[in-house]
Amino acid sequence: MSEIQGQAPDPRRRRLLAGGLAGAGAGLLPPARAQVRLDQPPPREPLAALGAPPLAQQRLANGLRVLVLPRPGCARLGLQLMVAAGAAHEPAGREGVIALGMAALARGARRDGEDMDFDDIAYAAESLGAPLVLEGGGQASLLGLALPAGLEDGLGDALALLADLVREPLLSAQALAHARQQAQDRDRLLRFDPAALAELWAPRLAGGAAPVPAAALQRLRREDLLLFRRQYLRPERCTLVLAGELGAQEGLALARALFEDWRPGPAAVPAAPRPAVAPSSLFLDLAAEIGAAPDHAELLFALPPGGDALARRLALELVALRLQPRGADEGLLDGCRLHPLDLPEAQPETWRLQLRWGEAAQMLAALQAGWSAALADAPTPDELARAWGRLQAEAAQRATDPLVLGASLCRLLARGLAPAEALRRLFPPGPPTTEAVATAFAALPRRPVALLALGGLAGRAALRQNWPRVPLQPPP
Repeated sequence: MSEIQGQAPDPRRRRLLAGGLAGAGAGLLPPARAQVRLDQPPPREPLAALGAPPLAQQRLANGLRVLVLPRPGCARLGLQLMVAAGAAHEPAGREGVIALGMAALARGARRDGEDMDFDDIAYAAESLGAPLVLEGGGQASLLGLALPAGLEDGLGDALALLADLVREPLLSAQALAHARQQAQDRDRLLRFDPAALAELWAPRLAGGAAPVPAAALQRLRREDLLLFRRQYLRPERCTLVLAGELGAQEGLALARALFEDWRPGPAAVPAAPRPAVAPSSLFLDLAAEIGAAPDHAELLFALPPGGDALARRLALELVALRLQPRGADEGLLDGCRLHPLDLPEAQPETWRLQLRWGEAAQMLAALQAGWSAALADAPTPDELARAWGRLQAEAAQRATDPLVLGASLCRLLARGLAPAEALRRLFPPGPPTTEAVATAFAALPRRPVALLALGGLAGRAALRQNWPRVPLQPPP
């Protein structure tokens, strides 16, 4: 894609050809993230550090921060707008208002003085082949889309669509009703999906908010959405991230053309973020919820943070390596999926294990014994090399998908990291010292600080037997 020369054209005056609306209102759904299969054989040789991708950034006159990550050769182009507002900013009595407000953005907007309804927006997105993606979090929310390979010339139209949705949303009573209905549909479907339920409840382990039931959204009114717009949907509280097959100057020029004249009305004072609550253990009886046994159960466990972030992550990768059996007959954990969840919340680190339903009790016992055994001996140089290889493989996978790269960057920005530091966190320039990893490994707790279990009564009994000091309570 060529660089823009001279004055950038105004794509807002071009007729939209673009973008499929997949999951409009998905801000009320669990975030979709790329997951790395840690049960696959890791590379035997350590990989060279990838290094952070180049970054161009600019703060526009209206306060909007623009970040451009050129990634030549990527299969698609990602555009994301991060709003510094999440579940932690929702006041008591108005829980769910930010998630509902983000979902309503895709339900109607104004373009050049004319209203676009849901069907217009869906057709525009479908024409571009760029489904809209909404993701919620404790401190921030994301609205984005991805252009597939071969359609990079639609960048201007795609960015214009994104600009229309955030600059002039209708936030109508009809949009509110549709978003409520989608939340109710979500609640019905999630009862049959342990994996989606696990991700929905995972922030609670990190001291974040519990998911808001659809019934609680009935008390919200259109005035609440309009207040959300005045408080949070403002350029000074937003970050635009463009990543993929585009030049740095091209991305910055398009952002200026479409967003620099974004001048919203008077601001309302944002609500102070609610303080994080102590991580708590939860249990959800899936069999009772759906009236039948699902095909698998889920266990999420949180570990307290502390120490050097990279060394600690490498130490946790070492534990994951040791928990994976080397032969099919060496234990119940063979074939399980164990991986860290990339949560927007900063506290604490959360790991997920998928259990076969009929063997959940035995697998929990095997996990407790395996975790203790994995921490018994100091890591070897070969294990350190293999664990570092896993981290580099994960970074390489992230670098090939601009939408995943942008979302991962935004989650770290929401924690208060500067863009350059966030990229160093995602693409470490080199492994930590052996001493730092050994210290982090020795500091890992023998037990989690919180558990989220989704299973039947047998699974609950097994949890009490293997983690007796971690209290379990039903979700509120």
